[in-house]
Amino acid sequence: MHRNEVMLVGRLSMEPVGRELPSGSLLTQWRLAVRRPDDHPGRQRSDAIECATFDDEVRDMLTGWLVDDVIEVQGALRRRWWRGGSRYEVEVRTARRVAHAPDGSADQADPEDQVDQDKRAESEEAQAARRSRKGSRRRPVISLRRSRPAPDTPPGARGAGTAADPENVRGTSIDDAAR
Repeated sequence: MHRNEVMLVGRLSMEPVGRELPSGSLLTQWRLAVRRPDDHPGRQRSDAIECATFDDEVRDMLTGWLVDDVIEVQGALRRRWWRGGSRYEVEVRTARRVAHAPDGSADQADPEDQVDQDKRAESEEAQAARRSRKGSRRRPVISLRRSRPAPDTPPGARGAGTAADPENVRGTSIDDAAR
């Protein structure tokens, strides 16, 4: 029997962000920092795990939680696809707060956690810079359909394609195709 069940307990490391998808669904996303066991000194000490929910009850609970609250989530691992790539995240079905963030958590933060947060922030900035560079490139639109010549096309002209041919999209960028 196949199973896709995830249960995590960790620190809320990013304020939840909500957005409406083109389908009209409301998606709320946040990040959970989960410590790793100290089995291997010198390795990364925690994992930043992306979480998301479409559930209204979970979304409502998240609004009262603070960064650094310890929370438990249960859900399933999902792979999200979009035009530029994909990523894994936990689609959360249930969530509960296990412990409140300590008072003045920014002042009393564990130095190791602060180093991890700084590394993640640098990594996120680098990823954002790469995404913006990738987004500025023009990507070709590729048609997977084979061109069919018009019935009155002479045999020697088959496969040549013309600019007026809607099947001829070679060399066209997404930006040009949208115009």
